[in-house]
Amino acid sequence: MLIVLMLAAIGQSGCAKKGFPEGGPADTTGPTVVKTQPTTGESRVDRASPLVIEFSEPIDREKFKTNLFVSPPIVGEPSVEWEDNRATVVWPESLRADVTYRVTIGTNLTDRRNNPMIEPATIAFSTGDTLDTGRIVGRAHRGADAAGALEILAYRLDTAGSWDPTRPDFITTTDEKGLFDLSYLPLARFRLLAVADRNRNHAPDPGEEVGFPVADIDLTLAVEPEPHRIFTTLFDSTTFTIKNGTVAGDGAILVALTHPPDTSTWDSQLFAVEDSAASAPVRAEVLRPLRARSSVVAVYSEDFRPGVVYRIRLTASPDEALPLRSETGIAATPGECYVRWISPVDTTGPLVSLTHL
Repeated sequence: MLIVLMLAAIGQSGCAKKGFPEGGPADTTGPTVVKTQPTTGESRVDRASPLVIEFSEPIDREKFKTNLFVSPPIVGEPSVEWEDNRATVVWPESLRADVTYRVTIGTNLTDRRNNPMIEPATIAFSTGDTLDTGRIVGRAHRGADAAGALEILAYRLDTAGSWDPTRPDFITTTDEKGLFDLSYLPLARFRLLAVADRNRNHAPDPGEEVGFPVADIDLTLAVEPEPHRIFTTLFDSTTFTIKNGTVAGDGAILVALTHPPDTSTWDSQLFAVEDSAASAPVRAEVLRPLRARSSVVAVYSEDFRPGVVYRIRLTASPDEALPLRSETGIAATPGECYVRWISPVDTTGPLVSLTHL
């Protein structure tokens, strides 16, 4: 655009000034991706071939690598060679065989006048014969005073439900309306986080806004993608542990945790219940939250007695490789609460259970 305007100005030299003021119109349009090699949807891509991305205008090259997301993650860091508006991304080693790769250019990438991309650009290709077909779409909402794109981090859950909050499997960003589209995913279970990733480490950190859908997403069950809504709040980095406890109407002890727990790695043995006066263990069952994203767990026991103060402790995980975590990945730490048990009040009216003529 800049070259065209300069040529036009040269061609009109000696004439009265017309059209735009000196310097031309203000550039308020962000860059777009106009061409790639390989192209989206291409299969049997050479594992050693670089990725070539051509932009509509000169971009801020310093921001390119921090807005280049390769999924699934590759080993090492790619190098970038530039020629005009064309970036050639050279992989540190050959890509894996029979894998769908999803390369996203995030909306925090700007041109030289600091105009951001309106929406993320995605290039998906496969080193095998076909591409993955899973898709997750939705919108992430921020506070009224918050601005800027959010990173959408997708973690593939294995059969044990484990995941590493510092290593997302797929990444994209929201557009200017908060919309996001994660396509070309394997048909698997995923956990999603929306993060205002200020330090660009692709993980939730203290002081950053974080949000998640109401439940994990299982692409093996859905035929058509349904939009997911995510509301972000300031990330609470305090210790994940027990907060307090009360007695419910059905006789259960309700224990409030500081954060909603990740129930995919739930282990009732993490909680110990004992008579605090006698220091004697009590047989009890600790149920995972019945409602998605709840931070309250229920403790049931036939051995609860009126007037006894019970101590409920959150202990260290017997398997340190899979500790109980919060939904945002904070590992549980030991904590406890004390609750005086009282008999539940009968508030149920009588029912006819048997009749004789």
